[in-house]
Amino acid sequence: MDWQLGDVQTSPKGIRSAPLTDSKGNPIIVHLADLQKALTAPFGYSAFNDPNAALQNICFRADSELQEKIATVDAYMADYIKTHAARLFKGKHMTYKPLLLLKDDYPPLIRCKINVRGTKACRFWTPACERCEMPDDLRECRLVPRVQFKSLWIMGSDVGLSVEVLDLMVDQVPDACPFENDNPFLLNKY
Repeated sequence: MDWQLGDVQTSPKGIRSAPLTDSKGNPIIVHLADLQKALTAPFGYSAFNDPNAALQNICFRADSELQEKIATVDAYMADYIKTHAARLFKGKHMTYKPLLLLKDDYPPLIRCKINVRGTKACRFWTPACERCEMPDDLRECRLVPRVQFKSLWIMGSDVGLSVEVLDLMVDQVPDACPFENDNPFLLNKY
């Protein structure tokens, strides 16, 4: 990987971050999946303290291939932060919080941010590459996220990558009627 972090900046609101680019200074924009291996967002999107916030959290279920790729990103960033701690944090020890969320026996998730309104709102697309409105419930869709690995967030002694969904291809899964097929388990058979 040839990613690099710029110097730590503080926003007018006091939020500290460091911009992330490739070695040529370009933004890092990737597709997390394709339509054949579309992802799901089992919890939809939300913001912890403000359901009306434009910037929301979204977690995508990671298959083994995506899990491996994100684990590589996490390992690279943890090493990069350790190696460049003097420049970035004046030598202060920081704890890298991985993008990949692993909990007990649950399938892994990758956490991202999504703008749901405003000038930086995520754009939504159909599988035919036509613009569409945001679905009412992303939990009912197969998703292909186009994301930007944007910056390093800094909060106390914790740091992590901020990944923002720029575009989202949505393939809505139609509801299937549970009564369409003959059910082999009928009480009157027994």
